[in-house]
Amino acid sequence: MRMHRRTLLALALFTGLTAPSMALAADDTIKIGLLATFEGPFTVLGEDGERGAMTAIAETNGTVAGKKIEIVKGSSDASPDSAVRAARKLVEQDGVKVLVGPLSGDEGLAVKDYAKTKPDVTFINGTSAAQDTTLRNPAENFFRFSTDGAQWMAGLGTYAFNDKGYKKVATVAEDYSFPYTQVFGFMAEFCKAGGHVPSKSWVPIGNKDFSSVIAAIPEDVDAIYVALGGADAVNFLTQY
Repeated sequence: MRMHRRTLLALALFTGLTAPSMALAADDTIKIGLLATFEGPFTVLGEDGERGAMTAIAETNGTVAGKKIEIVKGSSDASPDSAVRAARKLVEQDGVKVLVGPLSGDEGLAVKDYAKTKPDVTFINGTSAAQDTTLRNPAENFFRFSTDGAQWMAGLGTYAFNDKGYKKVATVAEDYSFPYTQVFGFMAEFCKAGGHVPSKSWVPIGNKDFSSVIAAIPEDVDAIYVALGGADAVNFLTQY
């Protein structure tokens, strides 16, 4: 049975809020920190995340475990430093007991490390999908209810080779942990099936000029695997 993302978020919130080990506020309100990319090239994705979270809250009538939910927003620009600054403010100044987020892979790795210093706070991963967020050296109070980047790619490499008949595929991806995981997931299947990846281009987040990247793509490839998000994806596809 397929569970809708917003229903899953509501379940994740309920699970975190009702965990026996979590210290709840003494009053009738529970503060939940929402950490999202409200700045930078992934702003639109952060806004989508906020809408999803607020939908989940609305579906529970704004309460859980008999307490009213208060959302406190924290903003990042998809960089690890900004994510940790926002998380620290939410926890240490705003007093949230549950933090949901962040969005990007490197942010998740940084927030996971911060979570280890705050064992009384429950951290629920947003869409950060780097494998190492929970696969290696995990934090006991940082939980993932979503798949990682390699899992997202399950079946794509096999489909590209067997069904589409692609033999050579170039990749264009942002230069950080989540796209690394995505490209790995695609290549693991595609290359095992017999495919070849002659060109891999890694670009910084927020890149605006893709002319040199496009020029470097071999002319004889059958397809291009693109792992870009937000404005980066729009800029690449517009210029290609």
